[in-house]
Amino acid sequence: LLRVLGQSGSPEALTELTAAITDPSVALRNAALNSLAQWPNVAPLPTLAARLPQETEPGSRLLLLMAARNLIGRPGTLSEEDRFLAAKKMFEAAKDNREKSEALATLSRVIHPDAASFFDALAISEPARTRESAAISKAIQAKLAKVVQVPDKVTLTPQAADLTPGSALNVISGLLVNWLNDGDSASWMLRFESPGTYEISVLQSSESDKEGTYEVTIGDQKIVTKAVKTD
Repeated sequence: LLRVLGQSGSPEALTELTAAITDPSVALRNAALNSLAQWPNVAPLPTLAARLPQETEPGSRLLLLMAARNLIGRPGTLSEEDRFLAAKKMFEAAKDNREKSEALATLSRVIHPDAASFFDALAISEPARTRESAAISKAIQAKLAKVVQVPDKVTLTPQAADLTPGSALNVISGLLVNWLNDGDSASWMLRFESPGTYEISVLQSSESDKEGTYEVTIGDQKIVTKAVKTD
């Protein structure tokens, strides 16, 4: 039942699982943590960060840290700054090197200037992690350079997208081609200058007689639409 709850993404299921990770039963806590690791968005992350300092069972602590690592890059309304703060809190609560490594793996997936600065400082304070921390900081800064500012209107180009690793997706003549598998995706990191209602337009073409579907996701909002044959 808990596994099903973890896949539902509903507020009611999140409430149930949040309560379960504080249950006196270690087995129930662990089952709830495994379910939260499958949550479809980043919503449980602050709860996991708040729970770690209180958790005393070593195995449960590792499951909690691994769940956070799974969730940190998932869509949702939690800002990159808040993701960084939650992950940093977990690093500060880590008790040993293994827990620190899990927390650092989570922090390395945050695309925010504070995350890059964190790893710059870590490279100095922990000489054993200097090379790894410097490489992570460099990777974060490279991703930050690709962040697209959204004033009121912007065009997202295929060249600026992060594509599914290992997929056949490719950019040819300014077009994103070879959408062959269900898991293929292109993503952009956006920074909106002001809140509001935005219209999304997608320019697509297809030579296939078979009608397909694709999803457009931003934050925790999702639109499913059709890919149709064009002349």
